Amino acid sequence: QLREVLLFRINLAAASVKSLATDSQASSQDLAPGSPMLLRLEGSVADVEAAEGGLREGLAGSAGRILWSLGIALDKAGYATLAAQWLRRAAHLLASEDSGDAASCWYT
Repeated sequence: QLREVLLFRINLAAASVKSLATDSQASSQDLAPGSPMLLRLEGSVADVEAAEGGLREGLAGSAGRILWSLGIALDKAGYATLAAQWLRRAAHLLASEDSGDAASCWYT
């Protein structure tokens, strides 16, 4: 059940960042380094990265796919630097899982 909680947290944080990135009322400060929303996402990713053993199995790949989707959305919304940061984190998680998704990330 901890696995589901960790995935829920990272998914919720990533969805919040995506929503803010596409909100025309949002300011650039809302997604600046150190903003509460990005700190929440960072914390969620750190929890996934800290998971060990059987818990980490499958968790890293799922988290990586969530972050990959976030990176693509940020890039489309015009946040290229922030997108690159999250795409790198996604690729790292996917590569640690040794999944076929990692190869797809590097290809694209």
